[in-house]
Amino acid sequence: MVMMKNKMIEQLNELIKLDLDAIGSYDEAIQEISLEPVRAKLREFQNDHRNHVTKLSAAVQALGGKAPERGSAKGFFVKQLTNIRAKTGNEGAIRAMQANETHMNSVYAKAAKEDFTPDLRSLVEHNFRDEQKHLAYVQQCVTNRVWEEAAAHP
Repeated sequence: MVMMKNKMIEQLNELIKLDLDAIGSYDEAIQEISLEPVRAKLREFQNDHRNHVTKLSAAVQALGGKAPERGSAKGFFVKQLTNIRAKTGNEGAIRAMQANETHMNSVYAKAAKEDFTPDLRSLVEHNFRDEQKHLAYVQQCVTNRVWEEAAAHP
């Protein structure tokens, strides 16, 4: 049985807030990372989050709801924490994004199991695949300790 319309709107709005929060966190990390290939990839991921917001907002409006224009209160603190960690350099910024994307994946994994209509389920699953891609990349950066190469070749 498909969940009620108001519940779908509520769930989608939570995802929108999460993606808005992520956009802000990416801003903080991108400003502090000196590794251009990593910065470029993070910009790409930030654009994925912008696309999520656009598509999820359109879905909310199609259901008769109003999409949020701001992230969550928690997102404000996540952005500040990302800023603080990013100020410590490439490693801190990348590890902050790893923590952020781990959280994003957790929330999207749960949302992907919700009883949405087929079109909304497809949208949420697409966004979840993006999140998995983001996390895999930042985890690879951590595993490869990409910041050490930057330190060796300033």
